[in-house]
Amino acid sequence: MGIIITFGLNKKINIMVHTKLKKMLEMLIMLSGKYGRTKEGLSKHFDISQKTIGRYFDTFRDAGFILEKSDNYWKINIKDSNYKDLSQLLHFSQEESHILRNAINSMNAPQNILDELSQKLYSIYNFDRVATPLIKTNIEEKVKFIESSIKNRKRIYLNNYQSSNSSNKKDRLVEAFDFTHNYRSVWAYDCDSKQCKMFVLTRIQEIEITENNWKFGSNHQKQTPDIFRMTGIKLTPIKLKLSLRAKNLLIEEYPLAEEYIENKSENSFLLKTEVYSLEGVGRFIKGLLDDIEILEPENLKNKIIDDLKEYLKK
Repeated sequence: MGIIITFGLNKKINIMVHTKLKKMLEMLIMLSGKYGRTKEGLSKHFDISQKTIGRYFDTFRDAGFILEKSDNYWKINIKDSNYKDLSQLLHFSQEESHILRNAINSMNAPQNILDELSQKLYSIYNFDRVATPLIKTNIEEKVKFIESSIKNRKRIYLNNYQSSNSSNKKDRLVEAFDFTHNYRSVWAYDCDSKQCKMFVLTRIQEIEITENNWKFGSNHQKQTPDIFRMTGIKLTPIKLKLSLRAKNLLIEEYPLAEEYIENKSENSFLLKTEVYSLEGVGRFIKGLLDDIEILEPENLKNKIIDDLKEYLKK
């Protein structure tokens, strides 16, 4: 009986050690990133106390890593730490990045999965040596400016930003804090609307970094996009009847939609979900008018009608 109890205890201890080691290794990688992390953020991410994080930091120091603090953000100084090889482990050369880009682009997988893979790699590896070779050259300078503003926690102006909803161009004062997949957009706090939004880099004509520091850092929060990759404040329920063709094209273009599709018959499917904006689902519907029936909401039907009327006027 004692042997059984001891074995069970040892097994439990092994699991606890494994879990702790996994957390410490993941934390080590996160602290090796370019921007650093706060103890509060690490505490929430790993679901452990800040006191425990302090003990982890002591372990890292004992192992030869130098931890630096700037405005409550902690990071590992790779250059001065004893383990110089960590720099080679965590960063790619430009040539390696080029090979990685080609490998990702050649994969036979949905685009959103490839985007997720790229984003995870970007979050771990050095920005200058990985991200730059992978992003499009026409937005490279914009990314560098925004990355600089994030690092120094400075507000920026997105000059002549063209909204997809109104098509109007307007200067936006924002606090940028993170990039989205493949650096196509940036998450930023809009100082006018007091909301966190995604801004598409190709719609920005010019970026101006101000001398003003962030004021709303505690409000910086990324949102989970809907299945059509749209974000917003309020969710709207939608219900669509799809043909087999529409269902297949929907899943190919927006793979997350599969979870919300019900099979009604051989050629009839029902999509029930919620969206932040009618723009994304509206664009999909207009490309397959003969294969999609809008069941709910009524304002989605009206939007499609209004859009088609405007198109006919042109």
